[in-house]
Amino acid sequence: MTEVRALVLERQHVLALRDIDLPMAVGPGMVRIAIHTVGVCGSDVHYYTHGKIGPFVVDAPMVLGHEAAGTVVEVGEDVSHLRVGDRVCMEPGIPDPNSRASRMGLYNIDPTVRFWATPPVHGVLTSQVVHPAIYTFKLPDNVSFAEGAMVEPFAVGMQAAFKAGIKPGDTAVVLGAGPIGTMVALAALAGDVRAWSWPILPSQSWILRPATKGLFRSIFAKMIWRQKLRGSPTGGAPIWFLNVRDRRVPGKASWHCRGRGAPSWLLACQ
Repeated sequence: MTEVRALVLERQHVLALRDIDLPMAVGPGMVRIAIHTVGVCGSDVHYYTHGKIGPFVVDAPMVLGHEAAGTVVEVGEDVSHLRVGDRVCMEPGIPDPNSRASRMGLYNIDPTVRFWATPPVHGVLTSQVVHPAIYTFKLPDNVSFAEGAMVEPFAVGMQAAFKAGIKPGDTAVVLGAGPIGTMVALAALAGDVRAWSWPILPSQSWILRPATKGLFRSIFAKMIWRQKLRGSPTGGAPIWFLNVRDRRVPGKASWHCRGRGAPSWLLACQ
């Protein structure tokens, strides 16, 4: 173990930038990476605000962050596709290669996967990390570190587009315009699909515009409706919300896409 500086979630609502002991030995098939850029995922925020996600509870200090890119600074034995100085991004989930899911080529759903910044596994908001070389990927020269850090969330968008079976000429309405919703919409656009984004939260409509630079249209203002929450902390004041299970959603989406073709797909995202 080696003491390194990291952003540590001590417990719910308590963060510290401090030294912490992390494994830094570079064994066969491993590489050491100097971290350059790390994205902040909704899961990182949720662990901070709630101290847990489902059965994964922060009951000991944990380093946050799993969307990362950096530079290889040390290469272990039996690694042939990477060398010192390579700019890379990393797959944050390390599966059991002998699991049924991994042997079927579906390692992402391996129930024993060890995922960065998921208790008790540390994340990578730190200066360096040691990672399996087979889950470390060289970045092209024209891809920045920031873009490299977004490869993991963009892979989520690509998987959503793939699972939906979208094809050129389709129209897709993406429910949610946070980071994942934006990546889904961009993945759809890459497949020559007309993508409409439907932010769920009012703040997302403001984030969306500069982030996408007009690549796709926000229809937030016209496609949500009001609902009073009785007994809420706001005293029953009306709030804006979206119920993605409402059967009227496809009809409303079709109406707002009139003249552009009915939406072929509705993709719900955070």
